[in-house]
Amino acid sequence: MFLTIVTRTCQRPVMLGENIQSVKDQTCHDLEQVFIVDRQRKGIKSANKSLALNKDRVDGDYVYILDDDCMLTNPEFVGAIKDVVSEESWDIIMVKSTRPPGPPSRQPLVPTVWEGRLRHGSCNCLCYVIRAELWKEYIEWFGSKPRGGDWWFLSQVLGTAPSIYWLDEVMADARQLGRGKLFEDAPKGWFERVAEEHSLENLGEEDWRLRLWSSS
Repeated sequence: MFLTIVTRTCQRPVMLGENIQSVKDQTCHDLEQVFIVDRQRKGIKSANKSLALNKDRVDGDYVYILDDDCMLTNPEFVGAIKDVVSEESWDIIMVKSTRPPGPPSRQPLVPTVWEGRLRHGSCNCLCYVIRAELWKEYIEWFGSKPRGGDWWFLSQVLGTAPSIYWLDEVMADARQLGRGKLFEDAPKGWFERVAEEHSLENLGEEDWRLRLWSSS
C-alpha cells in the first residue's frame, strides 16, 4: 500500500464525515485511512502522544496526518504524491495547505520553509508526507512538548538531512484553529454513526479504518 492517512478525531462528527468524504473523493485509492478515536476529550497533549502509540497501525509506504477538522481539497493529492515518488524515492514531500482567515492564510510560509529553513509556526502537519520508516522512528517527538508537536517532529526529521521534494500545490485545508478544543454536538455513539455511514471497518481493539486500497 502506498499511503496511510492518520486521522485523530474527537467529537466532531460533521467535520469527520466531510474529512472522510474528501479521502474517498481521491482519484487514486492506493491508501488506507486509520482513525485514532478520543471519546473523552483528553486534550491536545494526549492527541499528540497518541500518534506514537498507534505507529504500528501504519501499513503504507508513506504517512500523512489529516485530523478530523481538516480535509483534502485536491482530489489528485494521492496521485500527485505517488507520481513524485515513482521518479525518485523522496523521504519527504512538502505541500501547501490553507487555514482560517488571518495571516498567514497558507502554509508553509515562503521562503522560510520553501528554501529549506524551518521556523516555528511556519508549517503544520498538513504540509508534509513522510516515508513511513522515518515517521515511525521520530513520531515520538510529536508528543514530546505541550505544544507545537508538528514542529518538533519535523525539525527532528530534517536533522537527518532527508531528501525533500517541494510540491508547490495546495492540497488540504485546516478548517479551524482550536488546538483541539472546539467540538460539535456529539451524542453517544457519534463515531459509530459516522463509521456506519462511511463503511469504516473495525479490525479489532478500536482499529478503525477506511480501506480503499485493493491488492487485486
